[in-house]
Amino acid sequence: MNVATAVQHMTKMYLDRLVGSFSKDVRKFDEEDSRKFVEKNIKEIKASAFIAKKLNFDNYPYSTRLHLNHLLTFLLLQRQHTIVEAGLYDAYTKYVKEQLKRYKNKDLLLAIDTSAFDILSTVYNVAYANNDLSPDEEHVIEELKIKVNMTDVEAYALLAMTRAIDKDFAITPQQFDAVIKELQTLGLVYFLNKDVTERQFVIPSEVAAQLAKHLRYPMNAKSFHLLFDDCAKPTLVKLAAYAKIKSNSTKEELIQKIYDQGRSAYELLNQLSRDELSTLAKSVEGMYTSGLKEELAKRLLDYFFILDTTPIDQANRNKALTDEQLWEYFDLVGRRAYVLLRQMNIIKKDVEIEHLFERLTRYAFSKLGGSKLIKFSGSNNPDGGAVDDAGYTLLWDNKSQESTYSLPLKHHKQFLQYVVQANRNVSSFLIISGTVEDAEAVEMACIKLSGEARVNIGVISALNFKNFFDMLVKANTGKQLNLQVFNHTGVITSEVLARRYKSFK
Repeated sequence: MNVATAVQHMTKMYLDRLVGSFSKDVRKFDEEDSRKFVEKNIKEIKASAFIAKKLNFDNYPYSTRLHLNHLLTFLLLQRQHTIVEAGLYDAYTKYVKEQLKRYKNKDLLLAIDTSAFDILSTVYNVAYANNDLSPDEEHVIEELKIKVNMTDVEAYALLAMTRAIDKDFAITPQQFDAVIKELQTLGLVYFLNKDVTERQFVIPSEVAAQLAKHLRYPMNAKSFHLLFDDCAKPTLVKLAAYAKIKSNSTKEELIQKIYDQGRSAYELLNQLSRDELSTLAKSVEGMYTSGLKEELAKRLLDYFFILDTTPIDQANRNKALTDEQLWEYFDLVGRRAYVLLRQMNIIKKDVEIEHLFERLTRYAFSKLGGSKLIKFSGSNNPDGGAVDDAGYTLLWDNKSQESTYSLPLKHHKQFLQYVVQANRNVSSFLIISGTVEDAEAVEMACIKLSGEARVNIGVISALNFKNFFDMLVKANTGKQLNLQVFNHTGVITSEVLARRYKSFK
């Protein structure tokens, strides 16, 4: 969700907080004027310098600084940087407990140089003598961390060894309300409470993009693993050596150890050569592998930072056999094989193809994948949509045709309107056609449309779509399909599906 969309769902009280983050003219505006004023100043709101200034938390007490940083990271890691108000406090305190458990892992201290360990231990004991940490003391510690190549996670692990950090991280509902309000006052988090199904907090996409750069692209474990999964073992050994981690582990274990240590993807990619980065970029279908080392690193970071890997609650899928026999001909329907379909009495008239293709697609998501279908109202809607138990929303449109599908420009406006007018947080958009040309032109079209729609745009052939759902049925896991399998920009090949299914099953 971008800034312009977010402000349409904010009442004056919350608009005033946003306007006050960059202007003293708050009281001059009514609600609508506030929206227009924000829209005129979007360039300033999303500017790197503006975001950097707001991230200076020196004027706050230590406990507040600690939670401002952690809550901001927590919100960035949410799907589309959005979370509903109900249960937010519980979700954040759960996140904090998980981080505390991570910080108390004594194995993290093994990579810290002995001399650095002694120096920082002494500094911590002195700095925290009064159970507080001044901004000046914190800056000194930050400089020391950089000097000895220590991560924030390692620093917290060291702190956990010297004091009971549970008290530092404790936060009451009242304190939490004050912190989330402060992030709104700073213009970093927006509160949507108008014309929405559920009141929610969101970091708009433009703001999130800048925050990601300043906070060194925070990622959850799944995104981190997907980013480095295609690294050759020698490359991972190289990164392990940089992190001072023993490399006598499997590839998967090595990635996990590096992640646990708190190394940022930004920092790690900077240790790789251009050729190594190019190899990683090739693992992402549709990503350019040319350009400078810095450009390759940024493409990878941008892609995996917004990659939606939030786990969902799995539910039993419905095994009803509605349209089961017709499903066998899904590929032929997508390719508009009129003669064959008429000979087999699948259709009587050619015009039936389009409706049948849509019908069988709904069958696949609902019956074979166990997804909940979306009911649309009004006109100008996509052919279908599904949502899972965690709220992940996928829209799709069917484009059956005899020729190879290439995502022509005439479809761009149509699909963009579907996403914009869906009146919900769309996570990804899928185009299902007969045969898809796996060419650079299609990839470029997907990337362009994805940038405009602010969601991943994928194109998949009817055959790959059918084979994937047949695989689900054969696997018979009894679990609901994780719709994030389709959260990919570009041509969704069988290889892409296999890799993503492995990650999200």
